[in-house]
Amino acid sequence: KNKKLTTSMADSLTNLTGKWKIDTDKSDGLAECMKLIGYGWLFRKTILKFADIVGVELIFDPEEGLTQIYSNFGQTREIKALLNWDRHLDNDQDLGEVYKSGYIEGDEFVFITEKENTYVREVRWKYNEEDDQAFYRLKVTTEKGEEETADRYHIRIEN
Repeated sequence: KNKKLTTSMADSLTNLTGKWKIDTDKSDGLAECMKLIGYGWLFRKTILKFADIVGVELIFDPEEGLTQIYSNFGQTREIKALLNWDRHLDNDQDLGEVYKSGYIEGDEFVFITEKENTYVREVRWKYNEEDDQAFYRLKVTTEKGEEETADRYHIRIEN
């Protein structure tokens, strides 16, 4: 884990700043990851119905970290992932009591959420300069060793 943010890392991750929509042609579905996290059937069906039309605004600040603002039908939800977070306990509005941490690894911003004795959710945000796309890989691993991943690609709609 890199605790120091180099200039090239900061430049790459700063390119994540902007408004994005999901590239449904390239992106994987989230159903299996959500199931491993423990979301109930009805909640999964409701969320998945809108998962591919939700817009996201990303704001990367080299001093602060990554802010994700999700919006859909006039509703917004802001998630802040701070840089160099030490593992700490947090009460997440959807997941309840979880441990969170965030750090830079290579050219990725890594955000970990851990539900003790249940699962670890790892989200790795990255900017793809070649396609001007934001990308994240979601990986969920359960205590029993089950694992699911989903790759999600985003198309820039506004800087």
